[in-house]
Amino acid sequence: MPRRTNYGPDGSRTLTLQLAALSDVPAGRERVRPVLAVRCLSRRTDVFVSIGTSVKPEGNDSHTVSIQFDDEAPTTEKWPGSASYQELFAPDGVVLARRLATTRLWRFTFTPYASRPVAVEFNVQDFDRHVSSIARMCGWPGQDAAATRRR
Repeated sequence: MPRRTNYGPDGSRTLTLQLAALSDVPAGRERVRPVLAVRCLSRRTDVFVSIGTSVKPEGNDSHTVSIQFDDEAPTTEKWPGSASYQELFAPDGVVLARRLATTRLWRFTFTPYASRPVAVEFNVQDFDRHVSSIARMCGWPGQDAAATRRR
C-alpha cells in the first residue's frame, strides 16, 4: 500500500495511505480507476475515495453511496464531497478505517456525473498492517497495534 508523508497546514506530520481499485469502471465516456485513501491530517483521520471523475450532483454537499464489507449486505450512506466533486469523504474516518482493518474486500458504489451507478472493489486484506500508523499519528483513543489486527 503506497504511503505518503508530508506536513499539514499546522506543521504536524501527515500520513496518507492509498489503494487503487481492483479495476477500472465506466464513468460516462471514459474509464477511471478510483483510489481509496486514508490519511491523518492535523491529527484528524479522513477516509475518502478519489473517484477520478466528477460525481453526480444531488443538490447539496452530500452524495449517496453504497458500501459493502466482504459478503455482508450493502448499506447506503450520504458522503460529503470535495469542492472539485471528485472525492467523496466517509462521515466518520476512524470508524471506517477500523472496519476496513477487519475486512478483505470492500465494495464502494457511487454515481458519476451523467452516468449510472458503478461499483468498485478494493482488496483491503492487508490494511490491518498499515492502519496502526494512522492510528498512532492521529492519536486514536484506546488504540494500540494489536487492536487493529484481525482476530
